[in-house]
Amino acid sequence: MINIKNIEKPNSSMLKNFSFLAILQIFNLCLPLITIPYVISVVGAENYGLLAFSLATIMYFNIIVDYGFNLTGTREVALNKGDLPKIIEIFSNVITIKTILVILCFFILLILVLFVDVFSLNSKLYLFTFGIVVGQAFFPIWFFQGMEEMKYITYLNVITKSIFTIAIFIFLKNKDDVFLVPFFNSLGGVFSGIISFIIIKKQFKVSFKFQKTIVVKRYFRESWNVFVIDFLPNMYNNFSTFLLGFFASLEFVGFYALALKLIGVLNSFLYVIRNATFPYLNKDRTKLSKVTKVTISVGMLFTICVFVFSGVIVPFIFGETGQNSLRYLYILALSPLFLSIAISYGSNKLLIFKKDKIMRDITIVYSLIGFVMALILIPIYAAFGAALTVVATRLIMAVLTYKKSIEYEN
Repeated sequence: MINIKNIEKPNSSMLKNFSFLAILQIFNLCLPLITIPYVISVVGAENYGLLAFSLATIMYFNIIVDYGFNLTGTREVALNKGDLPKIIEIFSNVITIKTILVILCFFILLILVLFVDVFSLNSKLYLFTFGIVVGQAFFPIWFFQGMEEMKYITYLNVITKSIFTIAIFIFLKNKDDVFLVPFFNSLGGVFSGIISFIIIKKQFKVSFKFQKTIVVKRYFRESWNVFVIDFLPNMYNNFSTFLLGFFASLEFVGFYALALKLIGVLNSFLYVIRNATFPYLNKDRTKLSKVTKVTISVGMLFTICVFVFSGVIVPFIFGETGQNSLRYLYILALSPLFLSIAISYGSNKLLIFKKDKIMRDITIVYSLIGFVMALILIPIYAAFGAALTVVATRLIMAVLTYKKSIEYEN
């Protein structure tokens, strides 16, 4: 139940939420170390590459459906915490928009699997993978972050991912079962969404209510800038894997995807810091400098650790596939450092001061550069070009957000 009297002190709440999200990310770090070697051993590097290609494709739909609410929804809930009617309005409008976008995206996917050979050949795989979009759409992480109740995110993720990961080990027996990986991942997401709606209704007294069209349009319009900020970076990031599927064998797509996955796990820890501090900093900006130092220090530490330890750890855990992914992993190693700078001066500063348009313009610039780089480098250098594109674009992102942030201060 929303009760202003029960709201915890900011520092205590932020530390508690960070702890829960840190536990979740440690779990998310360990999970691929267990599942990926098994999946690769059963389906092979080529089919693992196919999984990566299908996921990269479906992730475009995921970004569209999210529509920037991971930040704008969180921000609005955090700013209106304690105002139950307003929270219900925010929740209902976000869910309405996400539902409309899920339906739209599904129709687009149907067109692709019916009329485009690349997708129709593995239509079952793409349709099952789309379930991840449905699960993500209706698992309101943004709500729990805004309410600073991250424990529910951790509980639901750990329980559902554990159950459906066990299912992968039980039912995945040969390479023809490759579709079961996205199938069980999708089930986990959908199950989490259903349970989260029950929790939100019982614990916070918030339930869905139909909204006036004019209000839905206003929420849609207000989140546009942040949607652009979210969509374009993911466009070039996923585009590197997507485009690579047309210029390299699926086996090499698998090698590159594994390296990108490992770096992504480290990057997710940086998003833990952002997600735990973003609602708090929206209410108290005096800790911006301290949070910035912590975030960038963690990013630098991750980059150093990749260079120092991955040469031993990755081949030991992932075998020959891990050994082949090292060449791309070393290039991608700079990504956590650059991302930590971008988070510190972008979402954790410019967005907090509601400079959404500035962030949008920055995002358009570096994303277009990344998109062009991918078109040039990947056809020539294949996976090396993909890795270089991601790192170079992250560097440009870091420089531009830092520069604009300093200009705003002055």
